Amino acid sequence: APPHERVGVAEDDEELVRCIRDAQIDILVDLSGHTAFHRLLAFARRPAPVLLPYWVYGLGINPLNCHVFASSAWNSGWTTNYGLAEFDSAGNVVNAYPVVSSGGGLCVDGNGHVWVTQGNQIAHLQPSGPGHVLVGYISTDNTSTPFQFVWGAAVDSNGKIWATDAS
Repeated sequence: APPHERVGVAEDDEELVRCIRDAQIDILVDLSGHTAFHRLLAFARRPAPVLLPYWVYGLGINPLNCHVFASSAWNSGWTTNYGLAEFDSAGNVVNAYPVVSSGGGLCVDGNGHVWVTQGNQIAHLQPSGPGHVLVGYISTDNTSTPFQFVWGAAVDSNGKIWATDAS
């Protein structure tokens, strides 16, 4: 496996932290949570600037300021009941958005607009001052082919938003 895909199961916490720092990893996602093979002690040492818990569903990077957006379907711990958080490059939460209560997949377009899947709709947030404001939702409730459970979101080089339905 490439060095950036190194698996840390067999290493002790100190060695794992050293490897992460040596590799200069910027964003570290914990996929094991509180399972038998968790690495919570290594995470507690903050080996990377941005640490994201296992319940993160979507990640996006704003190309205008390199802020990281992360969505969650549960109370994220970043702040009460917000399903979308924005982190600066040092890993600090700079904004949390109450308009997204249960985030799924997300993407950030070239203009810094954030698109977050949420049930049968996609929330659209646009840059405004130091944060983002909700513009509205893309929903197909009143069409002949509604989303049942929109899960993934992506943006192409032309700014077109693509979504997948998990139903």
